[in-house]
Amino acid sequence: MAISKYQTKSGSRWLVEIYKDGVRTGSKAGFTTRRAALSWEEEQRRSKPQQSVLVLRDVCTAHLLYCENRLKPNTISYKKTAYRRFIDYCGGDSAFNEIDRAVIDGFVETVATMISKKTANKYKTELSSLWTWACKEGHANGNPPQQIDAYAVKKAVKYVPPAGDIKKLLAAAKEGFEHDFITCLLQTAARISEIRNFAWEDIDLERRIITLWTSKRRGGNMEARKIAMSDTLFDLLSRLEKQRNGPEKYVFCDPSTGTAYTRTANRIKYLMRDLCKRAGIPHFGAHSLRHFLATGFHDPYKAQKVLGHQNLRTTEIYLHDLDVDRGAAEIFENITNEITNGKNNSPESELLEEKFEKNIVVRRGKKSLKNRADKSSTNEITNEITNCKSSTNEKGATENP
Repeated sequence: MAISKYQTKSGSRWLVEIYKDGVRTGSKAGFTTRRAALSWEEEQRRSKPQQSVLVLRDVCTAHLLYCENRLKPNTISYKKTAYRRFIDYCGGDSAFNEIDRAVIDGFVETVATMISKKTANKYKTELSSLWTWACKEGHANGNPPQQIDAYAVKKAVKYVPPAGDIKKLLAAAKEGFEHDFITCLLQTAARISEIRNFAWEDIDLERRIITLWTSKRRGGNMEARKIAMSDTLFDLLSRLEKQRNGPEKYVFCDPSTGTAYTRTANRIKYLMRDLCKRAGIPHFGAHSLRHFLATGFHDPYKAQKVLGHQNLRTTEIYLHDLDVDRGAAEIFENITNEITNGKNNSPESELLEEKFEKNIVVRRGKKSLKNRADKSSTNEITNEITNCKSSTNEKGATENP
């Protein structure tokens, strides 16, 4: 139990909160004196324990505490936003086990109308994870958010900057941190977080190998991958290694903290925005550089290893150019020329035509005399279309008016 003091227009008041296993199971406010609050607390302590009714706010709080050391900070932050808006919609003191599918569906529909369908789908996923955890803890039976259909959304296509824009970006970067940081991204195809946390202990200049660490794994587990240094990267790291001042742990060290840059540091947060603006090119993020570099790989399995993907399907999203069947353009061109000019004179088309005619001759030779004599009306119509000859019926109609 906990007692706290708060202020109202009428003066000071006291609040008593009752907790069980870290979850608030009851509360009462409005006591004018601390003695009255303590008296009520003592009554609750002596009274026969009753089955507590968990409210939405407490379940959300308990789940966030459970996830605090298991998920990354940005994931926790997104969950907090989704839960806060859901609490604002149906009330934090609502009994958790009384929230049904209709209430959740109404919330998701409101988000889809006021924000976007994509956000509504994400919030539905976050609520589903909340109910999944609540079921494991014995706070709920069933998962109502899973029963709600997701909204159909237009899948966004990742922007991949052209090579000319990347050249301008690199030219606009100032010597020092900006140029070195962008060069590391271009020479490794790494995530920006991997370069932010690039440590000297992960660099082997003698063997020309670097180790990159990623936390994009289930449960936030860190996993390493090794890639070889290019000549440009080797020269850059050799120069920076000579410029080290003391026992600096990271390659790009934040001078204000002495540690690696955080994702919210201004120098990182606004790096790409400022560079694109200075270069006079459309804005794109650092991750777009990773997509651009991925298109240079023609072997998906090699690209998967370098990019550090567990699933090949993730890598295939990056290989934009490999998804384009450029041979189809030539087929369309040949078909269009044949329609327009009457014949396609390309060697490929002549070879296909010769094979087609030979196939027709072989098939005709296999037909019996009965089949030759007994032609169907379908064959006559085909003959008419192919050879521009009139069918038997039409001839009869012409000769005998």
